[in-house]
Amino acid sequence: MARLAPFFSNRLMGAVREGIRRRSAFFGSALEPLDGSSPGTAFVPLLIVGREHYQEKWMPTPTGSWLESLKLGFLQREVGLDSVVALTGAADGSQQLIVYRMKPESVRQFPPAILWIPVSLLLSRAVTNDDVLEVSRDGVGFFVSKAGASQVKGGLLQSAERYAYAVGLPDGAVRQITSREHLVDALWSGLTSISYRDWPLLMKPSLGGELVRRLKPVAIWSCFLLMAYWAAVSVYLEGMIRFRSSQIEGLGAQVETLIERDRSNDRLASERNALLQIDSANAGFLRAWETVGAVWKLGGAVDNVKRGADNTVVISGSAPVATDVVVAVSAIAGVSSVRFVSPVVQGGRGEIFSIQYTMVDP
Repeated sequence: MARLAPFFSNRLMGAVREGIRRRSAFFGSALEPLDGSSPGTAFVPLLIVGREHYQEKWMPTPTGSWLESLKLGFLQREVGLDSVVALTGAADGSQQLIVYRMKPESVRQFPPAILWIPVSLLLSRAVTNDDVLEVSRDGVGFFVSKAGASQVKGGLLQSAERYAYAVGLPDGAVRQITSREHLVDALWSGLTSISYRDWPLLMKPSLGGELVRRLKPVAIWSCFLLMAYWAAVSVYLEGMIRFRSSQIEGLGAQVETLIERDRSNDRLASERNALLQIDSANAGFLRAWETVGAVWKLGGAVDNVKRGADNTVVISGSAPVATDVVVAVSAIAGVSSVRFVSPVVQGGRGEIFSIQYTMVDP
């Protein structure tokens, strides 16, 4: 079983990764699903946004606490309604916020999605501390550094070497991505390396309002159907009560006879229980008289019968042979542990005895 666990775990993670790949798309000059399928305008849970569709803004965080940085990130999302935020580490070990502000004309072209993930954020995961990445595709070129900063090619920054010098890597190596396959591999590698802490800040800012707007009709219809169900149940129950009442009224005298018989049966059951209780209470008394009768049959006499605790009874008297009394008493149903409690002596009708026994359920 222990050997099978890694196998099933790997299969499960593989299925999850494949599911994410099938539901992810890159939006550059057009919508391109990562799995290579034909593009559409349907719902895309995970949308990777091309560099030409947003602007970056860097902000230092006032504290090293991830929770405080998260609060600041959500505040920035509220300020810029079409913005997503990511946390990244600086060279000195501190944390910084990157605010990705989407262009309004681009947002209107985006398909419905849950997450907006900037392409530069994913590609920065494929960059080391000693190089920069140059991406050229569909007429758009930009540079990416390890810290997550990126710059669209243009103006004074026409080459990756100048960008490397600008970010403090004058001797940094330049890596290039020019093919779609290389870009998709880098994006997929970046997706699998994003921490779970980054996902809340990468959600589409208007997602909550859209969910409320989409779910409002469903909630209204659900309430309507629930009220209709309650009304139908109430009508059904009221109808059944009236129907049963009319049936009982139609039976008339038969119902009264049945009720009287039922009450009579209840009275008989109560009397039977009372008799059983009386019989149970007198069972020991009757059994004691059986032992007295056994002594008389042997020609003996009983001087005293005393009932003690734990259903024990001591019977004293005399008989021609005391051991015959023990045998006779032992043969009575519901009697056990018969024994002498005092020495047998001569006297009375032969031998004087004192016998103790315990009454049990026969």
